[in-house]
Amino acid sequence: MPRNPRIIEGVILRILTGNPFFASCLLSSFLLLAWRWRTRDAAIGWPQILFPPLWSVGSTFVLGICAGLQPITLDRYLFAADGAFGFQASFAGAQLLLAHHWLLHTCALCYFNLPVAMTLVYLLLRRSQGARAASLFVRFAVYLAIAGAALYFACPAVGPGGAFPGDFPSRVPRLVSLVPVAMPLAARNCMPSLHTAWILCLMWSAPPLGRWFRALLWAFSAFTLLYALSAGGHYLVDLVVAVPFACAIRLAAHSAWRRPALAYNAAAVVLWFLLLRYATGLFTAHIAVPYTLSLLTVLLPVHRGGDSAPAGLAFIPALAARTPAGS
Repeated sequence: MPRNPRIIEGVILRILTGNPFFASCLLSSFLLLAWRWRTRDAAIGWPQILFPPLWSVGSTFVLGICAGLQPITLDRYLFAADGAFGFQASFAGAQLLLAHHWLLHTCALCYFNLPVAMTLVYLLLRRSQGARAASLFVRFAVYLAIAGAALYFACPAVGPGGAFPGDFPSRVPRLVSLVPVAMPLAARNCMPSLHTAWILCLMWSAPPLGRWFRALLWAFSAFTLLYALSAGGHYLVDLVVAVPFACAIRLAAHSAWRRPALAYNAAAVVLWFLLLRYATGLFTAHIAVPYTLSLLTVLLPVHRGGDSAPAGLAFIPALAARTPAGS
């Protein structure tokens, strides 16, 4: 653990001031407390009620420590891969939000209140499907966080806002060299996008909760993902890789260790990490390459047949509704 007091002081300051996720987690705790008081559900105790803010504090410390341990980032590689699409999606998204303030505020509201949405889904699942379904949902979400934090060490990056602070989002910079570079103290939590993975977790769980709720969740998801892409903390490839990542972790959360789909999706994540780090030139060889790789990564799990259908359909509620809940 780094002993630099500036790291700890910066983490504490971020928790106490300017951390909207902590405020959202506090709101989640109040929601759990109100649910317990209203429904007399004794199974929701203080560990569940205090979990959201404690998780926020713990994750902030972990990200701060990770930043201290990893001064070098791979932002330029992710930036180059994004540029191979013919444009920089994160820059374009940021300019779109800045041009429409109502869209910016709506997206930010959804993005920072993801903990509230997840708490609401947990409570609704508990009411409609029982404690087991709600527990599986929580286990899936927690597994995503743990696995995602581990992968941050494999591909540390701060996002275009931190990597190119003088240019983002108004001007797309030109890369002089494709090398790892040192970055100031900031969370290295780009690859994969956990917000995208948690959105997939929510959408997989939505089918039992009714058509209207799924419609609202679609809108919430779209606004959240647009902000995740455009706020300066992610590249487009972060969101793409989050799809097979979430599919693999979902199968792991359901203890489906022998399913070929688990190995397939895990291999897809590993392949992306290797290509981004050691074969970035493949993306820039032709504009069709990044589009083909991304479409295969996102869509192939959907079409791999019955064995992998539970994972691949995780982000399509209408199709996932036909997937057995315990699969």
